[in-house]
Amino acid sequence: MDEGQADLPQACRALLTIRVGEALGRSRCRRKEELEFCVDEGYAVLCEKCHVRFERTKKYNLALRDDSDVYLKKARNDPQDRYVQLNADNSKLSLQHRWHLLTAADRATVSTFAFDLFLYVQNEVGAAAFHRATASQIESARVQRMAYEVANQITLEPITTGTGHHLDITNARRPEEDGFTVPDDKTTRQDKPSHWISFVPRFHRHQNKPSLPSSR
Repeated sequence: MDEGQADLPQACRALLTIRVGEALGRSRCRRKEELEFCVDEGYAVLCEKCHVRFERTKKYNLALRDDSDVYLKKARNDPQDRYVQLNADNSKLSLQHRWHLLTAADRATVSTFAFDLFLYVQNEVGAAAFHRATASQIESARVQRMAYEVANQITLEPITTGTGHHLDITNARRPEEDGFTVPDDKTTRQDKPSHWISFVPRFHRHQNKPSLPSSR
């Protein structure tokens, strides 16, 4: 073991930065976490510690990427595109390289030194977020609702009058690819007319469409 390797302590500290986006590409910093690790435990253990720290402190709809490897900033002023992707073969040498670059001032306060590590994650894949509805989107949703009513031989009554049909507005705010839907949420259930409330479960239980009292 050479002198440089002897200089690198076994017990080390790291400042783990969680970034959302592509590795070494466009990303935004979400938060930073401190952790301790042992050099001789190897990269696999270090990587797992970073993943565990991320999962334990996750407060947002984020998830690990398929390639959520750990990256090291090998010099104080290195830009993101020069971060090193650690692996089982280069992790110890990369840590040694960073350790050797410590200045005299750094070594005077070596007890507070922390390696800069980075973990790139992604937004969880889920339902697309609702958006603000435009007039044209509301009109499109109205046409879809009317077609839905004709196809199902029903009349979907509005919750209130004078402010537009609530289903038009709700569907206008949904992602376009979702199509027209009748949400089964608490508000919709509470405000459905009595004949519609009784109609919905019967419609799903029987193939024959029941006749409805006229809403006119």
